[in-house]
Amino acid sequence: MEGIELNEKYVYLYNCLGIALRKQGKFQDAIQNYNRALKIDPQDANLYYNLCKAFAGDKDYDKAKDSLKKAVKLDPGLKDLFDDDPDFDTFRERLVSQ
Repeated sequence: MEGIELNEKYVYLYNCLGIALRKQGKFQDAIQNYNRALKIDPQDANLYYNLCKAFAGDKDYDKAKDSLKKAVKLDPGLKDLFDDDPDFDTFRERLVSQ
């Protein structure tokens, strides 16, 4: 993994790996990969959005909410996506009410 850490082109790879891990329920591994990508591109709203999904899946709602706030601040359109995203159906109320 050392070689890809130095290359900005691999933000996409870390994100894809994070998505795959999250879908397998490996939330902590997904979070690590999203954070690696964010070290390379800290202004990527979609990474924060995906990080929010991983934290929510791991039931860390405070961190999920913080990640969602960062995502929406960088891209306000993600708020509409969040409202309709079926991945958040079981978590949406907790994230909005906290």
